[in-house]
Amino acid sequence: KWTENNFVWSPKGTYLASFHEQGIAFWGGKEFRQVQRFAHRGVNYIDFSPCERYLVTISPRPNNPEAFIVWDVITGTKKRSFPLDQHFSQGPSYF
Repeated sequence: KWTENNFVWSPKGTYLASFHEQGIAFWGGKEFRQVQRFAHRGVNYIDFSPCERYLVTISPRPNNPEAFIVWDVITGTKKRSFPLDQHFSQGPSYF
């Protein structure tokens, strides 16, 4: 499946990110194939660093100790995670 609910281009157009219940998948390259996956259930918002080196995924589920996860785009490794603080909105804008 290409996506379950949304897709977003990276800032430089290197990757197309597709949203799935299990997380985010990146598509790209000459063959436009899946090139990376980020396992984070229930993600409904992502953001890239301007250089496309880092990705932030946000899953605002209640009592989620890893609501925000910062990923290394190249290796697919989780760099850091944070819980969702009470003062953040559950709406479409978090910042």
